Amino acid sequence: MGKNHYLEYIENEEFGSLPPETYVRGFVVSYAKCLHLDPAKTAADYMKRYQIWKSGER
Repeated sequence: MGKNHYLEYIENEEFGSLPPETYVRGFVVSYAKCLHLDPAKTAADYMKRYQIWKSGER
């Protein structure tokens, strides 16, 4: 799938469909800025859930 689907994957927390972690963080920061949210807090909260998912997968 293309980049246009990443926002949908982020919103639905479809972590397995997302690109590598570094890109996910960047997308979340950019998305938070567009929504006038605190990018650091938003990314930290999202990446915490991502890490929980990632640790459960291994």
